[in-house]
Amino acid sequence: MWTSPLDYIFAGDEKLYTEKFGNITKLLEKISKEKGKIDYIPDFGDFIELVKKSQSDEKIDIKYSYNDEKTEPNSVRSFDSALLETNWSITSFSSILSHQNHPISFKNLENIEKDYDELDSQINEELSENHQNTIFNFPGGPNTGTCWHEIFEQIDFQNDIEIISKVVKEKLLNYGLLKDVDEAEQNSRLQLAISMVNNVINHKFNEVDQFSLNLIPRKDRLNEMEFHFSLNISNIHLFAKAINEYAESIGITKFPISELKSISSGFMCGFIDLVFRYNSRYYIVDWKSNKINGTNSDFTPNGMLSEIGKNFYHAQYLIYCIALTKFLKLHIKNFNYDKDFGGVYYIFLRGVNENGNGVFYEKPSKELISQLENSLNINSKKFSQSQEK
Repeated sequence: MWTSPLDYIFAGDEKLYTEKFGNITKLLEKISKEKGKIDYIPDFGDFIELVKKSQSDEKIDIKYSYNDEKTEPNSVRSFDSALLETNWSITSFSSILSHQNHPISFKNLENIEKDYDELDSQINEELSENHQNTIFNFPGGPNTGTCWHEIFEQIDFQNDIEIISKVVKEKLLNYGLLKDVDEAEQNSRLQLAISMVNNVINHKFNEVDQFSLNLIPRKDRLNEMEFHFSLNISNIHLFAKAINEYAESIGITKFPISELKSISSGFMCGFIDLVFRYNSRYYIVDWKSNKINGTNSDFTPNGMLSEIGKNFYHAQYLIYCIALTKFLKLHIKNFNYDKDFGGVYYIFLRGVNENGNGVFYEKPSKELISQLENSLNINSKKFSQSQEK
């Protein structure tokens, strides 16, 4: 039986004691000569004697310690804080638009905001009578956006509608969306939300692969994928130029350069609503609860493209593409962008119907993503991703 940590490591072999400790001492001496950074190299003899005693019946009064006259008193080394860079911050898509980057701290890393359709709260709630009892009349704003995000995060896409309906009702109650209205309105909102969820998970996607979300098992889903990658904005003008050339190519509003002035070096952080795998390809999904103007025509391809441009969602999904492809490169051997990455779906939940409305799809070119990565000086080794807990 081993009677000490060192005894366990060397299994009571005195020869190993001498060899291992001798090698460590020689290594420290070599480093000290080459680098000049080691002030004192200890003699491990006392440690060896301690291990020997631990194997015998002799009582050991002092455990895991040694004394040496060469030992210098402990002291605190001086540190020049002026050497630290102080212009680093945590940046996200929402912070760019609000000009509110945050100084780096562990607290801020734990409180990165999620982009849950804040702008939707600006929509006038007084819709025409023609929209009564339609999904467009369902209350808007970030509260609804957060609630609907949680519904899609929690449900199993492959469950029966009865099980899904229970989750929908629970979330609507939790977020107060069935509060302060009569029973008829409560039932109406509940049925509208259930119908909306059912439309989305049964929608037929055919842009690359032919599938529906109800074919995606939980094991092939990652909800709220959190990402952080290092950011150097010395070439931010190249980043802006690439985004605006892309915006022009798809016919939407250019990203204002003034919005990018708030970015500083540090970390780009955020959450991707859903990453899923189908047919060995990886896709990004972002749920949008926007009402737009509250008509079906607003959720046609042209209507959604206009909303994308107005809210600069194209900049958002380009950041998401950088984050996911960077992660996949680290985890998939011989990652091939064209083969392994399926693209991005922005699903406007209120507009999804059998006519194909409400689903915006895009797959930026590999060249564009590489160009954006280079402009931000992104380092693959400094990329990290946190799975849902």
